[in-house]
Amino acid sequence: MVWNGSFETAKVVQDGYFMNVKPLRLSGRLSLPFIGNTTSENVMIETVKASADDGGDVILRLYESVGAFTNTELVLGGWEAEAWFCDMMENKEEKLIPLKAHTYFLSFEPFEIKTLRVRREVCKIPSFQ
Repeated sequence: MVWNGSFETAKVVQDGYFMNVKPLRLSGRLSLPFIGNTTSENVMIETVKASADDGGDVILRLYESVGAFTNTELVLGGWEAEAWFCDMMENKEEKLIPLKAHTYFLSFEPFEIKTLRVRREVCKIPSFQ
């Protein structure tokens, strides 16, 4: 892969995802809800999955990808009711307080991984199970 500029600004991590993940090809139409995104290109949403305890919550795993201290906002699609930081075993640790509707402030150290547990609003997003 050849890129222009620095590793941090050339979107090498994003391009790597596109190259390493085989696209799923379907016929017909498929409508997926907006899960969320971050306001910083170097903070990746790596995982979106159902909680292991079948509690109906959604687990989001995010990480900082270029080795930089980063403040970002996580913007969710309006499907969430509450969100917490949690450990890797998905146990709730600290409740997140939204900055505004569906928006949460997150601060990352270089290459830090954060795991969030999000309780869904009923009927706002399809089940991940």
